[in-house]
Amino acid sequence: MIVKARFHGILADWVSTETVTFHMDSGSIYGDLLKQIGDRFAESMPEQLWDKISGKFNSSILVMGKGRNLESLETPLKSGEEITFYLMLAGG
Repeated sequence: MIVKARFHGILADWVSTETVTFHMDSGSIYGDLLKQIGDRFAESMPEQLWDKISGKFNSSILVMGKGRNLESLETPLKSGEEITFYLMLAGG
């Protein structure tokens, strides 16, 4: 199945692209997508964004699928789904 990852704002600068298409096995979960993102982009991401030890984004990243938040690594992915990654910024 195909899953698209869209990196919003400065995240796109850090990974040098806005959208990446990943070819995933049927039945893949969010944790599988993170593994592929890490394999491809971990070296270019700063530590405030990506935890290289755990292989996942830090808590400042909001992850949205179509109409849902992806919080659990066990969340099943849907074929053709677009997952968007946002950096949450504080401010006022």
